[in-house]
Amino acid sequence: FLGGDIDHTHLVKGLDYALYEKNRQDMLKLQAEERLKQEKEAQKSVEPAVIRSIIGRAIHHVLFSKADSVMTRKNELFLPGRMTYQFNLDTEWNTSQDLPTVINRSSEDCPQLPE
Repeated sequence: FLGGDIDHTHLVKGLDYALYEKNRQDMLKLQAEERLKQEKEAQKSVEPAVIRSIIGRAIHHVLFSKADSVMTRKNELFLPGRMTYQFNLDTEWNTSQDLPTVINRSSEDCPQLPE
């Protein structure tokens, strides 16, 4: 291997960088193996959760169930184009009109989304 090993190196310019990269890759492999080993041990030691309340069951269901089984609801307040902002662009500097006016349109006036 280019660069040799740590015991028999001369630290020749360029070769020391190759040795550094080799040692770094070896260290990353060892860290990845240790992480996998720790994850396997953690999976073995996990006990099923005891859920006592209805709200706790609902939260557990939302967080840990598969995405297909969780019911998703559309909130009609956040349809595209439902909320708009109107800015006063007069040339006068009126400090009372710094904030835009919020305009909420009815859901029938909003553009229809393809489903």
